[in-house]
Order: sequence, then C-alpha cells, then structure tokens
Amino acid sequence: MDAFDISALSGIQTFTVNALLIVAIFCIAAVFTVWYTCRTQIRFSQIIVGAFGYLIWIFLYSILSSSAAASLSGIGYACFYVFLTAVTIELVRYCITKYVLISRFHLADAAVGYALGFAGLYLLASCAVYYFSCYTTAHSYLSNGAEAFFASLTDEEASSAYELLADLSSRSGFQILLTGVNRVFYLLRNVFLSILVWYGMTDGKQRHWLYLVPLLHVIAILPDGLYSAGLIEDSIVSDLAVCVLSGIPIALGAIQYRKHENATAHYQPEKLRTRRHRGSL
Repeated sequence: MDAFDISALSGIQTFTVNALLIVAIFCIAAVFTVWYTCRTQIRFSQIIVGAFGYLIWIFLYSILSSSAAASLSGIGYACFYVFLTAVTIELVRYCITKYVLISRFHLADAAVGYALGFAGLYLLASCAVYYFSCYTTAHSYLSNGAEAFFASLTDEEASSAYELLADLSSRSGFQILLTGVNRVFYLLRNVFLSILVWYGMTDGKQRHWLYLVPLLHVIAILPDGLYSAGLIEDSIVSDLAVCVLSGIPIALGAIQYRKHENATAHYQPEKLRTRRHRGSL
C-alpha cells in the first residue's frame, strides 16, 4: 500500500469503470449478432475452422514476436508489430482458405464462417474476458476503497492492479467505449478480407485481391502499431483512424460479395427465391 501513490488514482470515474463492462458486453453482442444474421448461410464447421485458425495464429505470432519485439522501439517496433500481425494473419487465412475451405465448400459464405470463428474467438476469449476482468478490478477498488482493496492482494497482484487503475485514471469512458467500436470493425474487417481472399482464389479475374489484401490489412492496423509504439499518444485518434481505414476493405469486400452473389443467384433458384422473399418483406 505504501509503495503506491494512491492520489494518482483519484481520476478514476464511475462511467469509465462501467464503460469497461459495456465494452465486454458489446464484444459478445457483436459476435452473436453477426452469427444470427448469417446463421442460415454458414455452417458451424466453418466457424470451428476459423477458431482453429485463430489458435494457430496466436501460436505463430507468439513465437515470432518474442524474439525481436523486446529489442525494438519507436517506428521500428511499429513496423514490426504491423507487418508481423498482418502477414501472419493473412498467411493463416490464405492456407486455410486454399487447403481447407475451397476443397469442401463452394460459396463465399464459407469465408464468412471462417472469419466469424477467427475474429469471434478473439472478441470472446480475449477482449470480452479482458474488459470484464478490468471492470471487476476497478469496481472492487471503488466499492471497497483503496486501503481494503490493496490489503486483500499479494504484492504482485497489487502491482498489476495499480498499473491498470493508473491507466484507467487517465482515460475517459468515451475512450473505453471507442475501443469497443474498434473491436466491431476488427470483426467486420476480417469478414470482408476473407471474402476478398476467397474470390482471389476462386475467380481467375480477381487474383489481384491476393496481393491487395495484405496491403489493405497493413494500412488498416497501422494506427494501432503507431499507438503501441508511443508515436500516437491519444487512443481516440488511433481508434478513429483504425475504424476509418478499416472501412476501405469492408466496402471493397461488400461490393465484391454483392456483385458475385447477384450473379450466382441467377444460377441458383433457391437463392433467387430467398432474395425475392426478403425483398417483399
């Protein structure tokens, strides 16, 4: 207790703490909203493949990042973070799409299922759990008071809790909520990048997407890399920039999906009937 400057935590606001819980719920709601919207078009096996792809990526990323990240800083770390994240995610996406999805499925909906499994596991197992954990820590601090809160923790737990609380004291509830919006764009970005990769592999005239998707991914997460390296100090600027830049692959993927699905519907009467039924509602 004496080792911590409790006055530095005076900036923690109730709204900031509640925003952590809102973001945790928001991440869960986003995943199930996308699943509910696409549930008639995707298969559960595709979601499982996507979740497995996420676990492969985590393993690959942890191995490659542990060796070099500690020795880098500034722009070097930003570039390393951005390129390693984008390249490893796209490598896993490319391999699974080519060797698993295309050989078993025939529509781009398989790419949607894969992306939902990949990004959904990240939002549920990482983001939602992390923000809920932050909420319980901060809520306990505000409810019990500083002395009782830190007295109930070990030295290591108290140190971690103090770092978290010190960070929250310097952030507003709006900043926390904006990170939730950022996570939704992460989910949508993965869906439409997966769609572009699918068309790049299945349509000979669309192979340029296989080269453009990694570039679009790098551009979209560049603000995150700059923020992680300390080159962007305001998280609001970083999150807003990520959302805006993520809109590029989202828009391109949506355009391609609509164009291909409209063309496919002419050869699939059941899809055409579904579209007409939806249009009459």
